[in-house]
Amino acid sequence: MSKDFGQTINYYMKITLLSLVLCLLCSLNMAAQGSDIGSNPEDTTIHQLSKKELRRRKVAKRNIHYNILGGPSYTPDFGALIGGSALVTFRMNPSDTLQKRSVLPMAVAVMFEGGLNLMVKPQLFFKNDKFRIFGKFTYKNTLENFYGIGYATNKHYERSDSTSEYRYSGFQINPWFLFRLGKSNFFAGPQIDLSYDKISEPAKYLVDQPDYKRLGGTAHGYSNFSSGVGFLLTYDSRDIPANAYKGIYLDFRG
Repeated sequence: MSKDFGQTINYYMKITLLSLVLCLLCSLNMAAQGSDIGSNPEDTTIHQLSKKELRRRKVAKRNIHYNILGGPSYTPDFGALIGGSALVTFRMNPSDTLQKRSVLPMAVAVMFEGGLNLMVKPQLFFKNDKFRIFGKFTYKNTLENFYGIGYATNKHYERSDSTSEYRYSGFQINPWFLFRLGKSNFFAGPQIDLSYDKISEPAKYLVDQPDYKRLGGTAHGYSNFSSGVGFLLTYDSRDIPANAYKGIYLDFRG
C-alpha cells in the first residue's frame, strides 16, 4: 500500500473519529436538555431537608449519570501508563421514563513512553426500543513487541527496541443497526466493519518472518485497510441489557 494512501487513511481516520465524538457529545447534550423539563418547584418544607438529602434528590433527577475509575499502572511491554474507564448512562428522551437507558462504556490508556488506546462500546436505545445502535469503536497507537511464534520461542525471546519492538497504529469502526421485528424480542439489521492497521519501525526479527513478508510487510513497515458489511439477527429479552437480572440474549451474524 502506498505512502500516500496510508496518509489518506490516517486523515480520514481522524475525521471519522472526530465526527463520532461530536455525534456522541451531541447525543449527550440533547439528552441532557430537557432533563429539568417538567420539574416542579420544591416543596415549601425543602429547607428542612439536609444538604446531603438535597444533593441526593438533585442527582436522582439528572438524566445523565456516570462513574469514572482510573489510576496508574505498569506493564513490561507498555511501561508506565495512566488508565481509566467510564460508564455513562442516559435516556435519549429524558421525559420518557419508560425508555431503556442508553449506555456508553469507555476505556482509555495513555502510555508515558508514547501511546494511546481508546475504546467505546455504545448501546443506544431509541423511541419505544424499536431501534438500537450498538457496536465497537477503537483507536490504538502504541509501541508493542513481536515475540515470534510458539511458547518456547516466546519464553527465550530477546525483547528490545532493536529486536522485537515496533509501533502499531490502527482503528476499528464497527456499528450495528438493529430494528425490532414487530412486537417480538427479535432484532435484525446490518453492521459495518471498517478497520485500518499500520506497523512502522518494525524490528529486525519481525521483518524476517515469512508471514509478515507474505502479507506485504517490508523493512519500512506494513499497512492494510479492510471493510465489510454484515447482517445481524439477535434475540434479546433481557430486562436491562447493560446489567441484566433476567432474560436471554442470542446473537447470530454473518
